[in-house]
Amino acid sequence: MILYIDGCDEEALEMAQKYNVGITTNPSIVLRDRKGYKLLDILKEILKYDIKEVFLQIGEDEALLEKLKDFPKERIVIKLSWYEKAFKVHDLSKKLGFRTCATAVYEERQLVTAIMKGVDYIAVYYDRMKRKGISPSERISKFKKILERFSPGTKILAASLKSLDQALDALLSGADGITLPKALFKETIDVSSYVMDEIKKFNEDLRAIL
Repeated sequence: MILYIDGCDEEALEMAQKYNVGITTNPSIVLRDRKGYKLLDILKEILKYDIKEVFLQIGEDEALLEKLKDFPKERIVIKLSWYEKAFKVHDLSKKLGFRTCATAVYEERQLVTAIMKGVDYIAVYYDRMKRKGISPSERISKFKKILERFSPGTKILAASLKSLDQALDALLSGADGITLPKALFKETIDVSSYVMDEIKKFNEDLRAIL
């Protein structure tokens, strides 16, 4: 899957179902979109929709992971902020049959340990990298070259995207997928007025020959 929506409110879930894209969440997104809800309640709500892939960030809570073992593993990817304390939860996630995503991966050494542990996804923060003085396009390109050599099955997801230009640059740099806030997703599925003029003309001509 190449496209995901950052969000878990009703509108985000309806859009994800309608356009057959995935959902990504983190604790900040849950607090923003579903204030007062508990994480497992949010997950149950998301899974009521026909959404094939949901990224759920759980921290280092092994007890919470145990509570997830009866959920549909084919639809859930466990997100872990990637540092040493996450390794044990990662291993348990894999043992239970979940796919995993190392998130907040900025540095090459994080990538190396992610490869070592066998994660399925690497999430990089495009705009946050840029604000820290890191070239996101160069970093993504470097990560991609390393993954192609040592872990070709691991996919790069670009998050923290503030514009379509950033999203396209991430894809051109080697990202396998992008996660977009709702507003940017809406912008992605919209088209410019000159494109609509062409579409209207084709539709008018079609009606003339039916």
